[in-house]
Amino acid sequence: MMRKTGLYTILLIVLLAIVQVAKSQQPESEILEIKVNNIQINLSDEKEIVVRQSDTITFKYVIKNIPKNAGNSFYYRVVLRTKQDSSFKVTGSDVVQYSDLFEDNYTFVAGGFDLQGRWIAKTSTITFRVNNREAELLDRLEQYERHIEKLEKMLPEKTKISSFLFDKVSLIFGLTFGIIIASTIFFIYVGIKNKKNKGENMDELENIVITKEEYNKIMSENSNLRAEISALRGQIDALQARSNDMRKQNKELQEKLNHLSNSKAELENLQQQKDELFALIIHDIKNPAALIKSLVDLLRSYDLSAVEKQEIIEDIAETTARIVSLSQEVTKILALETTKLELNIETVPIADLVEDVVNRNFVSAKSKNIEMTFDIAKNLPEIEIDVQKIDEVLDNLVSNAIKFTQKGGKVHVRSYLDDNKVIVEVNDNGLGLTEDDIKRAFQRGNKLSAQPTGGETSTGLGLWIVKKLVDAHNGRVWVKSTLGKGSSFAFSLPIKQKKEEVTA
Repeated sequence: MMRKTGLYTILLIVLLAIVQVAKSQQPESEILEIKVNNIQINLSDEKEIVVRQSDTITFKYVIKNIPKNAGNSFYYRVVLRTKQDSSFKVTGSDVVQYSDLFEDNYTFVAGGFDLQGRWIAKTSTITFRVNNREAELLDRLEQYERHIEKLEKMLPEKTKISSFLFDKVSLIFGLTFGIIIASTIFFIYVGIKNKKNKGENMDELENIVITKEEYNKIMSENSNLRAEISALRGQIDALQARSNDMRKQNKELQEKLNHLSNSKAELENLQQQKDELFALIIHDIKNPAALIKSLVDLLRSYDLSAVEKQEIIEDIAETTARIVSLSQEVTKILALETTKLELNIETVPIADLVEDVVNRNFVSAKSKNIEMTFDIAKNLPEIEIDVQKIDEVLDNLVSNAIKFTQKGGKVHVRSYLDDNKVIVEVNDNGLGLTEDDIKRAFQRGNKLSAQPTGGETSTGLGLWIVKKLVDAHNGRVWVKSTLGKGSSFAFSLPIKQKKEEVTA
């Protein structure tokens, strides 16, 4: 037994290695270069690409890992799309150019394929925006940043020169002040001596007059130096204030850039979620569609009895119903995302709605031998809701409980009043959820670890729609679950809706 297990392990490792090598050798497309008006854009830069309507944007792309026997028999398929429209073309050139685009958000996709249908390269995608005003602001922002950098480089040199001049002036001022004090002492001394010696000659008096003139000259120079010092101090203060102002503006600009980067990351994340969601839907539709084709081929290829034909037709009908259900889910998603969700508010008894949904699902529960019960409090008031949408919420939770409960299990629906809010709980003793499942339960397109117990389909969209509709009613939805013991999904609704909050 151990030898077989070891052999299986080795085979699994080899198989995984082969798959990994095959993936690494898969042809894939890559956008090598983007130019705006023949000026190359740095693709490693995280800044968003924003251009004007008058700009010309050029994309260059290539296919990597092309099979050796492919030769030159391949073409590129390039797509330029917005939320409202898209255009594509097939070309043999590795360069495409666009100009005079309308203001909008664009996604450019480049891919390649073999003309003989032997391989298709993985596509490469990049987004950009056409917005005249934003492009102009970003250009000004870059100019302003360059100006700030230039000033910041110049500022230390100016400060250094100003400090040097200030020190020099201070030295001159000190020397001048010393000369003034010495001159004053000398003048007083001469005056005293003159009073004591009235008989001194005119030459000494002339010397005293000359000393006064020199004193006046020094005082004038001192006044000029004081004025220069004051002017230099004013220049230093002005430069310091300007530097502080520039740093403040630079900080604000950096915060705006960070905000733009965060917005870009959020948009990219939303786009990725949307792409993953539709890839999931396409994958889920592909399998039943292939099954229908096989069943039709079976009908045409063999001489079958009436009973066998009837069984095949029933299988086709059931599979078609699955595709229709998936298509309806996609329609709901598009309606919830692209249009404003408007509620048709009515005042209705919630107890009647709960009972109606439970009765509607009795047949599904009975087919799996599941015991379904409900408990509705007698004091439930009439509440303001969109009946159709809350019916969809209830039906989704009840059908999910049946879908993920084993045969012979139990599903219990309970409704009661708590703090002026109506609470509806759907409890089951089915498969239960992991802690990770509970965290992701109401996220769009997330399939949980539990699998339907009767082969039913699951898109991972139902709980997201439930939360969307409950939120639109200003309510709250939550889940409690233990793996292997069952789950309890619940939501609360206010009795009355605020008039200004009836749409979402």
